[in-house]
Amino acid sequence: MSSSGERTGRQASNARWRLSCLVHLRAMGYSGTMAWIEQVRQRVTEWRLGPIDSDTADDILAGVLIPVGTMDPKAAMPCFTYGDREYVVIDSYCLNPECGCTDVGLSFVRVGTGTDGDGAPGSSREVFCLFWNHENKDISVELSRIPDSLRRRLWNAFLEQYGDDMFVVYGKRHAEYRRLVEKWLPKVLRRRKKGLDAKDEPGDDGDAFDLHPSLRAVVDEAGLNVARLSVSLCVSGDGKTTAGDRHDIMLYDGDISATWRVDSLTGLFRGDAAAPDSMEMKFYPDEYHSFFFDIESNLVMLADLDLPPTDQQFVEAYSTVRRRPNGKSVSSLHDMVWQCTCLALALQPWSAKECEAVLAQLARSARSFRMGASSRNYMAYLKQ
Repeated sequence: MSSSGERTGRQASNARWRLSCLVHLRAMGYSGTMAWIEQVRQRVTEWRLGPIDSDTADDILAGVLIPVGTMDPKAAMPCFTYGDREYVVIDSYCLNPECGCTDVGLSFVRVGTGTDGDGAPGSSREVFCLFWNHENKDISVELSRIPDSLRRRLWNAFLEQYGDDMFVVYGKRHAEYRRLVEKWLPKVLRRRKKGLDAKDEPGDDGDAFDLHPSLRAVVDEAGLNVARLSVSLCVSGDGKTTAGDRHDIMLYDGDISATWRVDSLTGLFRGDAAAPDSMEMKFYPDEYHSFFFDIESNLVMLADLDLPPTDQQFVEAYSTVRRRPNGKSVSSLHDMVWQCTCLALALQPWSAKECEAVLAQLARSARSFRMGASSRNYMAYLKQ
């Protein structure tokens, strides 16, 4: 739980958060809001992610709680009925990389009904907000415009409908958004130094990517969302996960899948930029966070296998792709690392030296977790 000092400082910055939670509800009017609530009922546990814009980056670094709608305009938020009124609960998160809190800010908004005095649709109104720790379930009320007795009844009505499931949803969202910030924040800050910025439209790759022409052709033809691209793994008839023909890379954006043909990994190298030495790379320089993330985030799904790869297998796979990027296939894991590296190289321009340095650091990282021939500590680390 956050200390009292941290919470006091956070209260001062949350006026903007509470205001932003209501903007889209007020703009929709009553009929639009009720239709949105019905959609929410069907999608309460879903979330999809898009890139971070420059303004959101400033808020993250300032410690402002970021509403779920800012990170993902399509995200579902729980709603419930108490008496004859509809309420929606808007969740917000601290995503500052220097803060490790596990609090979620919950804003309880009463949805406007009927009409106001001028005949316009009734406006939505926040009735109270609180901090809820999704790990130890501690609660701290920060703002309440209603009697405590009514606040407790609304809280109980929310828990009765959604129960402990929301602890899981909020915890997953918080972890997923932190991973998104880890990937995107360095890109936004780096582009800001160059006088550039990513487009604000969520899900649009905009200027945040510099796609390789071969990937661009697949994205345009299939209508893929670049910000959510991942490598899909194939499952053989005996239930084992493989990469299939590694040159046919299956891409998936959460809605659409497509095949991207890559004949040569080295054909994806762009430029001749030098890479930091190994002593600097072990500290994971900010400008390479996205490269590391694009590879490891796609491999984390291997943790769900009955028998995930061992630390030694990861060391060998990373090292083999580094030494012989176009070498023949030696294992399924080797093929998967090869495919994930191809995607990382195609999303941003990286040179051969930079790719070699990143793969070398990944091999050293996996080796540092190795405790024996069958240890799987690196996989457990990726899953965190």
